[in-house]
Amino acid sequence: MECMLENFRLRAVIILILSAILLQSAEVRADSQKQMSLHEMTDLADEIVVGKVTESVARWQGKLIVTVSRIQVEESIKGQPGSTMEITQLGGIAVHPQLKAPVHMSASASAVLNPGEEVMLFVRKDKSGVRDLIGGPHGKLSVTVDPDTGDKIIHGGRKELVGSDENGRRTIRQREVTLNEMRREVMNHIQKGKKSGK
Repeated sequence: MECMLENFRLRAVIILILSAILLQSAEVRADSQKQMSLHEMTDLADEIVVGKVTESVARWQGKLIVTVSRIQVEESIKGQPGSTMEITQLGGIAVHPQLKAPVHMSASASAVLNPGEEVMLFVRKDKSGVRDLIGGPHGKLSVTVDPDTGDKIIHGGRKELVGSDENGRRTIRQREVTLNEMRREVMNHIQKGKKSGK
């Protein structure tokens, strides 16, 4: 009888946790599912940075799991974040304090930030100073180095169609945008906003 009661309590705790997750993430999901333009993301961001993910740690925060990722800021394009920042997002894997077992919680409104990864982030801060990403996964753009040119390339952002003549024929291909091109476009948009009084 005691075993059945303990089993019932465990199921009740799991149901309560899942219910809380669904209720808490419904509002976040609605915001993060909308694909935004680069200009919309730039306008909404409090900070736009290029940096390297140095750490990502999941922990319990009340009845939810959050992952806090530390970013070593290499460049600030908008705002003044300092040399490091922390991004807090819903989801992750953490040991449940009562069950003493790992619990995985995923959220479609979160981006995966892997230690060692170079990223361009569109960040918003709430009133208490906690940072998260604009549009969830849309607020993270991965940065890699093109082995042929040495240019830093943005992945996950807009792409550009280019045409070239090779041996007398015309080819059209899609290419990734460089970090320099993305930075220039964001900074131009910010400058236009300042001139128009936005």
